[in-house]
Amino acid sequence: NKAFIKLEKTSVDVKKEAGSTQAVLTLMDDAKWTAETSADWLTITTTHTSKGNTVVSIDYTEYNEKKAPRSATVVFKASRKSGDTVKEAELNFTVKQYGIMPEPIAVAEVVKKAKNEWVAVEGLVTGVNGDGNVITDAAGNSIFAYKATAKLGQKVVVTGSLSSFRKCFQISDPIVEVKSSDNKVEYGTPVALTEAMIKAVADGGDT
Repeated sequence: NKAFIKLEKTSVDVKKEAGSTQAVLTLMDDAKWTAETSADWLTITTTHTSKGNTVVSIDYTEYNEKKAPRSATVVFKASRKSGDTVKEAELNFTVKQYGIMPEPIAVAEVVKKAKNEWVAVEGLVTGVNGDGNVITDAAGNSIFAYKATAKLGQKVVVTGSLSSFRKCFQISDPIVEVKSSDNKVEYGTPVALTEAMIKAVADGGDT
């Protein structure tokens, strides 16, 4: 299927201001194609040919809200007759638009926010595993950033949606901005967890 229609790239990130982006198609000469989207903030406008490629312009409206990025898909469908049969192909082009980025606040304030609220934390990466990063702020409080890929000792601003996993708060779908690297990571004195402390977390709400 991809032999007679290809996309130069399948996704693009755009800022909150209204604007236009482009999808670049490579098509076989006899292929017929259409493009459509169900998103009311995207409009497929002009088409022209450049260097043998088909360039499709896509306009997007302003996203002036302090929320997680919104995404929408433009679906490109193509067909081509081969002998007595008609071959069909379908490719998706995703537009992700960022709204107003929140100012970083302390972890203690983040965890008071509503679930799925768009939040930001500035701190040091004090833990790394296959699922993400532990971010510790200036007050020494930590929160997990799920799927973040920063390195140990980097100072970062992590922006994402507040969520929870196994009764612990975390930031999901993180956008990570690295401020500096190779900072010294110091850990506090370990505290022994009592049975009562563990039970309070297991029986109570998020922590």
